[in-house]
Amino acid sequence: AKLTSWYHLAMDSKSTASSLMCSFILVLLLGNALPISSQSCSIAALSPCLPAYQGGAEPTSDCCDQLRGQLPCFCSYAANPTYGAIIYSTTGQRIASACGLSIPSC
Repeated sequence: AKLTSWYHLAMDSKSTASSLMCSFILVLLLGNALPISSQSCSIAALSPCLPAYQGGAEPTSDCCDQLRGQLPCFCSYAANPTYGAIIYSTTGQRIASACGLSIPSC
C-alpha cells in the first residue's frame, strides 16, 4: 500500500511539474509572438521622462504617453536591478502618479 501511495504521489508531482513547465513555455512563446503594446519594449522610449526624473520637473505629455505605452514592459524592466531601482524610486512613483498611472508591482 505504501509503494502504491508513493507511486501516485510521484506521478502527481510529475504531472504537476509537467503542467507548470508547459504553461511556462506557452507564456514565453506567446510573450514573444504577441505584441505587448503598440510599440516594443524599449527603456530608451522613456527618455522624454528624463528631465522630470533628473530635474524634478512635472512630466510632459510626451513623457506620460511614453510611460503609458511602456507600462506593460515594466515588470521586465524591473528585473534589471538598475532599472528597477529607478522605476520603484520615489521619483519614479511621483512621475507615474503625475501621469495618472500606477507602477505595477512585480
